[in-house]
Amino acid sequence: VYNSEEYVQEAITSILNQTYPWFEFIIINDGSTDHSSEVIDKQKDDRIRFINHTINIGNYPRRNEGCKLAKGEYIFVMDSDDWASPERMEIQVETMEHSSNTVACGTAHVTFDGEYCFRPTNPEFSKINLIFNNGFLHPSLIIRKEILEEINYYDENYRYASDYDLMCRIVQRGNAINLPDVLMKYRHHKQQISSQHAKQQAHYADQIRLNYIQSCGFIFNSEQQEIFTKIMNLNKKNKYSKTIVENFIDHFKAQNEQLNCFNKLLLQRFLETMKTTYFN
Repeated sequence: VYNSEEYVQEAITSILNQTYPWFEFIIINDGSTDHSSEVIDKQKDDRIRFINHTINIGNYPRRNEGCKLAKGEYIFVMDSDDWASPERMEIQVETMEHSSNTVACGTAHVTFDGEYCFRPTNPEFSKINLIFNNGFLHPSLIIRKEILEEINYYDENYRYASDYDLMCRIVQRGNAINLPDVLMKYRHHKQQISSQHAKQQAHYADQIRLNYIQSCGFIFNSEQQEIFTKIMNLNKKNKYSKTIVENFIDHFKAQNEQLNCFNKLLLQRFLETMKTTYFN
């Protein structure tokens, strides 16, 4: 929680009203300067563990703190300005319990403005889509805690995009899926990281994409790295020729043939879509 006095009560109530009752509710105030701490302190529920910091150090260090304190088998991510459907936890726990290969699970969502947003549900496509962007709504996630421990939680070096990096590392441990169920309401406002730090977030995203593909075993020279980055962030300044892009795509697919990292047909369709988008 950071300066969310206007929204935090609604977020807390949505968790306390879950149909799945067996959870601990860790709420961390990251040095808010408004009345957020007073709102939180008024909550009366034995499942709440409130950690009230007076110093602001940032979103992801506090997330790491909460994850390490958590005692449960699963970590549910939640933001202080969103709202969770009453069935969210029950449905997601049941999903994880019935699929041992699933290491993380997100959901579709609706914005507070009424816009429905559906995320990729195929885990093989979700793994490929991470080459382009993070196809998971972070506050909708349930993640196995043992997986978070294995990958050493959020990388705090990616100050405004650690959730993107986290998913790139998680999908290399098992399936990460999105349910088609709309189980979250997501709020857009000017205080969000994506609003306040868009340029820094985009810079980190370029680094994360490249690290992700390299961690999968792909090897690109410096020119290929630049082509990859420009195509994946749709940077059309000094646009490459179609021949250069097509040669790069062929190289990408040839490496995947050897590595067998991504579904070959889905990767081909994805790369062709990115090429078309880049040139349009």
